[in-house]
Amino acid sequence: LGVMVFLRSSEINQVRDLQGSAAGRLLLDQNLEALVESIKAGKALKHPLLRLFAPPDILQNEVQATLQNAMSQARERNRLVADGDIRHITFSPDGQIIATAHGDNTVSFWDTSGQRLTGLNTLEVDTIIGPIWNFSFTPDGEQLVMEVYDEARQGRIAKRWNIWGEVQLEEAPDLESFGINAAERTTLDNNEYVAISPDGTYRASASARTLSVYGYNPNNGNYQWVASGQGANFFNSNTEAFNVRFSPDSQRIVTANSVDGIVYLWDLGGNQLAQFRHTGGVLDLAFSPDGQQLATVGQDGTVRVWQNLEGNQLQEFRGYSGQDAATGIRISSSGQQFAVATASGTVQVWNLASQERTAVLPPSNQAIAELRFSPDDRFLALGNSEDGKVWVWNLETLLLTPEMKGFGSTDLGTFQRDVYGGGAWSGSFSPDNQWLALGGNDIVLHNIIQPEQQVSLPIERIEGNIGSGWRQGLTFDETGQLLAAGGFDGQLELWDWQQQSKVDEIEAGMTPRYVTFSPNGDLVAMSGVDNGIVVVRLWNREKQQQQAELRGHTQVINSVVFSPDGNQLATASRDGTARVWNLQGQQLAVFKGHDEVKHVAFSADGQQLITAGFSHNIVNPELRTDLRPDELWQVKVWEVQTLDELLAEGCAWIRGYLNHSQDLESEPEFRGDRPLCDDLASNATAKVSSQIINLTPVEPASTTTN
Repeated sequence: LGVMVFLRSSEINQVRDLQGSAAGRLLLDQNLEALVESIKAGKALKHPLLRLFAPPDILQNEVQATLQNAMSQARERNRLVADGDIRHITFSPDGQIIATAHGDNTVSFWDTSGQRLTGLNTLEVDTIIGPIWNFSFTPDGEQLVMEVYDEARQGRIAKRWNIWGEVQLEEAPDLESFGINAAERTTLDNNEYVAISPDGTYRASASARTLSVYGYNPNNGNYQWVASGQGANFFNSNTEAFNVRFSPDSQRIVTANSVDGIVYLWDLGGNQLAQFRHTGGVLDLAFSPDGQQLATVGQDGTVRVWQNLEGNQLQEFRGYSGQDAATGIRISSSGQQFAVATASGTVQVWNLASQERTAVLPPSNQAIAELRFSPDDRFLALGNSEDGKVWVWNLETLLLTPEMKGFGSTDLGTFQRDVYGGGAWSGSFSPDNQWLALGGNDIVLHNIIQPEQQVSLPIERIEGNIGSGWRQGLTFDETGQLLAAGGFDGQLELWDWQQQSKVDEIEAGMTPRYVTFSPNGDLVAMSGVDNGIVVVRLWNREKQQQQAELRGHTQVINSVVFSPDGNQLATASRDGTARVWNLQGQQLAVFKGHDEVKHVAFSADGQQLITAGFSHNIVNPELRTDLRPDELWQVKVWEVQTLDELLAEGCAWIRGYLNHSQDLESEPEFRGDRPLCDDLASNATAKVSSQIINLTPVEPASTTTN
């Protein structure tokens, strides 16, 4: 027995070491290595001894959460390593072959899994004179073209040869003579690094830590700044950009330099879509023909292949400047829709599955900052947190109800923001979609079908205490008979609102900020801050006691929601993370993808987590324009997966790396890892568990008020 205890302890320590290594590598942006270590930790949990005598639940949860994070952040798919330093790279037109040019002027060929190909014409070294400048396949994919410096001629020349069969070498004065558009590759022009988009409609130039995009004017044949947010776009790459390249569809731009190794991906509106880190500076880069992969060549002599570059983009950015700055976002409880509000009062509603806009409320000069969907997704409550005005928008008829009051008075609304830091607007629809409960200095329920009907609850107030009557975190139970409301006194009140009577009080020990009932009504989850610690407390109504406390967030929680089956919770926080928990308070997964997560929801089947929030753009203050907002608002969809599913998909993602990359030999902890995934099914899909939707203002449609 003692031996078994010792062996179990050794296996648990190995799991801890692997999980800790993976988590540390994620912090260092070593995502490919982190994924390998995470898979090793997950597989270590499958050891027969740990199956028989399970390790602590918290360790199992940490392993799964780290693997989930590694998969959600997975971008690097493979790493090509050759005997000599790699300096240039190009994809064949069909995307099936990668050609690399090396520092010793040799050429190598690889397939998409990273396996070195033989039998292709690499050209003899003595036929290449001087360093290589440009390198590309011909449009038919049958030949390679290389631009080199000819010392004898004191200038550049182009060479072309066939990659199959007997070598036939040709020379020409330049690449254009062989039908290659050299303008698509980075060229130096008056101390600016310049690239032209494949369709010729855009020109990008980088200099002095900035990049500007110009559109082609067919009337005069010149490139000039483009209107509607597509001109005067500046990109701060922190160091001067040496490589500028457009994607094959001319809609994205990638920049990198030979100093810090950071690769930035941008849209034409100047918004940063993603960034990747290649150890050392970047010497060359290339998109695959379908634009789904990006290969970078680094000063470390390797090629790194990146995939899932940005997720699925709903629509190109065309605004969010001035009065169109985004102010609020909300996901429907069904997870099928989301709404975005702007400072001008414009509200857009989108269908998440079809990625189509379903409704637009035109500007109203109201600073709409708070949104709430009804349970059936037919109504959307709109709140102005400055003065407490609230409206309900019928998404079928596009009619607005008359104005309601949610805060009681502007002074108290200001009090609430000053004391609580803003964002605690409280409104909740009843399960039958007929009543909207609004908190603030009182609790008033409005019948949205018959607006003249209202129910006010008798709130106890302490004379001279301005916050004693304040109620927030309003939510109905599953029957619609009980209404929960949190107070500044640390109590959570339960009201039989139809009888206008308080039936229970729960000692929260903090000011409840966000409150929600479980689907069966047995549990109440409430978030808040207790002595500086951000927590969610689960209250068991039947046992009349706290069941669990969820700790992990470092800043205020903006949203709490139960999964459809009631077995898990998800939280969204100002700390930039969304987290999934079980009912015992154990953290199951952490999702990082925003600087602040404003809202979170499960999909109807509970298999996906949907987060809404924003990230801060990196903007040089001296170069900021109205076309470059500070905040990039996004909706992201994440897969909520089991450990076995994560292991299978993780292995599918790195299978080519494990099978072929020589990089494994350079990492002592990875030597011997080639068979890591041999015992897992090879037919799993390499699906990265995140989808990104960027939010875009559009032209408003007409809306009326009833």
